[in-house]
Amino acid sequence: IHASLLLLLLLIVGLASRTIYRSARGHALEQAKQHQALLTAQTARGIEGFYGSVLDALDLMGVADGADPAANRQTPGLIGPRGVLFTRLIDRQLKERVSQVFLLDRGSMTAFAVGEADPALPPGEVVAQFGDWFRTVDGPRISPFKLHDRAGGYNVVAVPARRDGRLMLVATVPVLAMEKQLLDRLGRG
Repeated sequence: IHASLLLLLLLIVGLASRTIYRSARGHALEQAKQHQALLTAQTARGIEGFYGSVLDALDLMGVADGADPAANRQTPGLIGPRGVLFTRLIDRQLKERVSQVFLLDRGSMTAFAVGEADPALPPGEVVAQFGDWFRTVDGPRISPFKLHDRAGGYNVVAVPARRDGRLMLVATVPVLAMEKQLLDRLGRG
């Protein structure tokens, strides 16, 4: 009788421990799902904020161009002195987030580097890869993802610099640079 009671006690303890294990495992999985959803939402907000800040900076060119009477005249540089100053300031502001900023004349599909051109991703090659897409841009836009042999994956952020839309301010955003910035922030948080 003692052996059967011991066996019954062991059976009850085994079932109880199995139930506790399943319950603890279920709670751990649910917490992991919630943690993963939180990280996904934070990453999405980070990416949205990253591209939003680039779009906002590029959109400043429209403000400068609209307020610059010299920008409406035909000049060899396509934009007036205030526009040149703004494009250089925008390039400097975006230096840590984009690999380059350039002006695109959509009439001739010619790119003009604002600051230093990215040697791994020359503006002419960007225009060649995204030519059809550039023709459809009618407001601030982020391009589809593209792969480049030397630069890896990247997106283009483009904003028409004039109301007529012929001139466009373009920034190339290597995905690795954005990823590094976002992951550095997540690692610190």
